[in-house]
Amino acid sequence: QLRAERAKAEEASTVGKGGVSHEFVEKAQKLGKELERYKEEAIRLDRSNDVLSREVEGLRTKCKSHEEDHEFLVRQMVALKRENSRLKSELERFSNPTSNEQTQSGSANSGRMFLSSQKMPSQG
Repeated sequence: QLRAERAKAEEASTVGKGGVSHEFVEKAQKLGKELERYKEEAIRLDRSNDVLSREVEGLRTKCKSHEEDHEFLVRQMVALKRENSRLKSELERFSNPTSNEQTQSGSANSGRMFLSSQKMPSQG
């Protein structure tokens, strides 16, 4: 019975207006402030995320463009290597001793015309 009286007295001393304890009010205020900090942090992170998302999209676009350029250059290089190989074969064929007989008979001019009429692929 004495314990019950002390508990009631202690409770009465901690209860403020409206029957709410001071501890509860303090805790509620503390949690409210913490909630505001988290809201501000969430807003800041959301803005940062928007900026970074736009940057990522720009970098993806740039990367795709570079990949397309790379593919184009690889195809161009392969074509130029084929052309180079073909021209070397032509040169070897016309500078070969067996083709010297053709040169004396006048067919070398047609070979020179063939070589000079070939166009190199343009470098875009």
